[in-house]
Amino acid sequence: MKLLGSSPAASGRISEVFVSESLRGGGIGRRLLAFALEWFHSQQITRVELQVVAGNPDGIRFYRQLGWHEELLQMVWDTTSAQALSRQPFRS
Repeated sequence: MKLLGSSPAASGRISEVFVSESLRGGGIGRRLLAFALEWFHSQQITRVELQVVAGNPDGIRFYRQLGWHEELLQMVWDTTSAQALSRQPFRS
């Protein structure tokens, strides 16, 4: 897990949280997030953000159960996909 943030005005960010499938359900993820949130609190950071892949319903459900909520929807443009190549919106 990576924790980013250092000033009271800043938002903290959590990235790359992963618990091996064989170890899920044992509270490891909850403890990792509790540790992270305690660290942010000690740094006087009151807003914390994380990202979860839209195609990860177990992860989304996990974070929701812990009180996290959705705020933004991230969109990406993959220039290597066939769909992107056929549309090319940047050409007139």
